[in-house]
Amino acid sequence: MAEDSKRRFIFEEAPVARAVMALAVPSIITQLINIVYNYADTWYVGRTGNAAMVAALSVCFPIFVILAAIANLFGIGGASVISRSLGMRKPARARKVFAFCLFGGLAASLIYAVVMLLFRRPRRRTLSRFLKKAQGRKCLSFSHFLNFFCLSGNPD
Repeated sequence: MAEDSKRRFIFEEAPVARAVMALAVPSIITQLINIVYNYADTWYVGRTGNAAMVAALSVCFPIFVILAAIANLFGIGGASVISRSLGMRKPARARKVFAFCLFGGLAASLIYAVVMLLFRRPRRRTLSRFLKKAQGRKCLSFSHFLNFFCLSGNPD
């Protein structure tokens, strides 16, 4: 019950600056962890001495960003609707929106993964030509790395 009153305080009575800080800090920490993960991943792969593998990380990054955007679409958009519903004292609507965001995000990630896997051969050919010109040799490391992202559904 104390947790419920704390939530009500943040949404209904707390000063706006305090409420924003209380709700923003977890998101900021999540983004910082994501940045540290990406740096550590690049450092670890870079220690192999294989420039092709580091290039694979760089080539796959935009696809990773699209997957993160899908997650943010449902996460941040849903959080806005949920908070407004709770502010209007409609917890049943908030629960429905939460369920939609959860399953909608899962479905969108699954559809994205399936599309990426269906087009992996054309993607591999196109990116191989680009990397071959850039590095002077054939590089397919990105294909394995990207397939892992698609199959995991969440690179975080």
